[in-house]
Amino acid sequence: MNLMKRGLVILIGIIMISGNIVVQASEQGQTMVYKDGKFIWVDADSAEAEEATRNIKRSERDTAPYEVQAKPTNQKITVDGVPTKFRAYNISGYNYFMLRDLAYIFNGTKAQFEVGWDGGKFAISLETGKPYTGKGEGFDMKAPHVEEKGLKSKATIYKDGEEAILLGYTIQGYTYFKLRDLGDEMGFGVEWDNVNQTVVLQSDKDAPLPTPEPEPTPEPTEVADNEDPFKDYNPFEVEEVDLSKVTGATEREKQQMREEMLVLINKARKKEGVSPLVLDDNLVEMSEYKATDLKKTGVLSHDGSYGSTMDLARMFNEQGIGENALMGGMSAEDMYQRWWNSPGHRANMLNPDYKRIGIGFAEDKPITIARAEVYDDLEELAYKVTYNEPTGLYHITTMTYWAAQNFGF
Repeated sequence: MNLMKRGLVILIGIIMISGNIVVQASEQGQTMVYKDGKFIWVDADSAEAEEATRNIKRSERDTAPYEVQAKPTNQKITVDGVPTKFRAYNISGYNYFMLRDLAYIFNGTKAQFEVGWDGGKFAISLETGKPYTGKGEGFDMKAPHVEEKGLKSKATIYKDGEEAILLGYTIQGYTYFKLRDLGDEMGFGVEWDNVNQTVVLQSDKDAPLPTPEPEPTPEPTEVADNEDPFKDYNPFEVEEVDLSKVTGATEREKQQMREEMLVLINKARKKEGVSPLVLDDNLVEMSEYKATDLKKTGVLSHDGSYGSTMDLARMFNEQGIGENALMGGMSAEDMYQRWWNSPGHRANMLNPDYKRIGIGFAEDKPITIARAEVYDDLEELAYKVTYNEPTGLYHITTMTYWAAQNFGF
């Protein structure tokens, strides 16, 4: 199956927000939290673990910028297999959808929910399992779907009577929320079909995902002299490039990627007053082995063909390691930013206890994608980069990588 999740996996992730420290450990199925001056193990679904996670989300919401630029989301979207057009926006690389549009589209399904507004409390109420009695605001909106300014919403969100920690932005009088956060909170599935470059929404997140099949290429047709040759032009279509010509990074380029990523990490550590990391040959070898194993298994996990992370550490005579894993990375800065945007992975990179790091890459496959920005190092590594003026997007053809970071004391 060629569906790729954007969410990354953490085996040992230390998260430090407002005095709450969480360490996830998938092997034990437990979570470590810092409480009353000491670390304690608790069940991953316990009240202590839930409260620590909520504090992290609350901190991320509270520290988010007040004003943002919201660009129209032009990605293809399906809902339970049906192509659906939403009035959605991309903010800082994430898709934001209107609550009422999702309530409308999921009405009558397992993921249905009602949306209410309490003007006195300035609060939005969500009631799961109840039919939606409103309408899909965005589907009938006549205003042009163009880049807008978004202001952080001050509304409190309640789900079934309990506060839900969700970051929202108000755009043209309507509030939009991050799609993946809404999926996690309201129980619908959000996936990415890399074959067809499509956002896949499912009302039953536990249902088997459809096997993606490439959309058929239409047969060329002759154009009559009096026919508009641009009537079927799709300015959002990504240009087709011969992917067989795309090659991966050389060993020298991989080392340059490691060094570029290390500079970004140490710059962030310096800003936090943390001593810099150094590249360690043993951890580099271990990370290369891990990345290659990720490619071999095709599964983004901290376990592998060798066993658990601790088994991997023993193979390389390491103890107490931390690990970040990633699939679909395109360049050093791209991978760094994706890890940085995940609180657990960011915490590993900033952990003051770690002194050494290894970074490894394994080629995955070449792809062509559309993005709003191109990092300098990605433009250097990419086979081809073109700018699509009607959409304001860059079409990038490049090799993608499985990647691993391993940290040591």
